[in-house]
Amino acid sequence: MNGAWLIKFGKKEHLEQILDGKLRFCTLSYYRNYEEKESEKGTKDFSEGATEIVYPNTTKSEFEFYGLSRDEILGAKKLIFIPKNDKYISCFSYFTEKDINESKIISQDILENKNWEYVLLFKNPNNLLSKMKEVCEVDFCSGKVHYYKDEQEDKVCLDEFHKSEKFSYQKEFRLSFPVFPEYPRNIEKYDDNSCFVYFGKLDGYICKTADFQEKVIESFNKQRKAKKEKLLCK
Repeated sequence: MNGAWLIKFGKKEHLEQILDGKLRFCTLSYYRNYEEKESEKGTKDFSEGATEIVYPNTTKSEFEFYGLSRDEILGAKKLIFIPKNDKYISCFSYFTEKDINESKIISQDILENKNWEYVLLFKNPNNLLSKMKEVCEVDFCSGKVHYYKDEQEDKVCLDEFHKSEKFSYQKEFRLSFPVFPEYPRNIEKYDDNSCFVYFGKLDGYICKTADFQEKVIESFNKQRKAKKEKLLCK
């Protein structure tokens, strides 16, 4: 992750588990059901990982592949297909130097979420990503979420790395891998919708979300001042 810092919001005990090398992943279906049941707490994204199929460009065989016939949706401009539980994801956030300079590391929406009272800053996010690749091998994917405008999105497939622009304040970075028929040694199935990945200890810093932005800006300014003074001494 060049040019960005990786963070994760949550309860303190869950973030401490991550530093100890235990990270929970949940299916896209879990997140959709969670939004329906606890929309007051969640992010209210009821279409996690949905795929958009635009009509009439889609062929008959493609509709049959999704278990639908052309006659069933005749006249529709598009349909939203909710896929099976074939992907596990874990959600993080990130911020950049630009966010620090503009004091926009954390939005008010995040500060108001009671489930995100604490934040974990990863000292070496690339270490986490490399460990995940070792555990999941070639099936592991990671990346920033692309936020699209609902009325302008022209992509055929909206995968787990696409979300509506109304959620852009989250600045999400996601880790993803498919549901395995047989789980590798360091991945433990927890229930039908979640699993735990074990990858060894990580370096990080946990603090209250409400205090985080001020602490980051203060630390960044100190580093910037120290660099400036060092240059003047040369």
